[in-house]
Amino acid sequence: MNRDFKKRDRELEEHISKDYQRLVKECDLHLDMMERDLPPPIEPLTEQLASSGVSRRAFMKWSAVTTAA
Repeated sequence: MNRDFKKRDRELEEHISKDYQRLVKECDLHLDMMERDLPPPIEPLTEQLASSGVSRRAFMKWSAVTTAA
């Protein structure tokens, strides 16, 4: 029975690894497409945030919360 669990764990690890590799490739393709197709920013993000009154720290907090959600 323990052997069955080890075999199942190994199969799951392989499946997760393949999915992860597929996602990384897909993300790389999207990032390449964005770099190629999107125009360069007019002004840096830090300047846009500062002119809107948003601190770097507040932006980082918002980014973390948004990513975790």
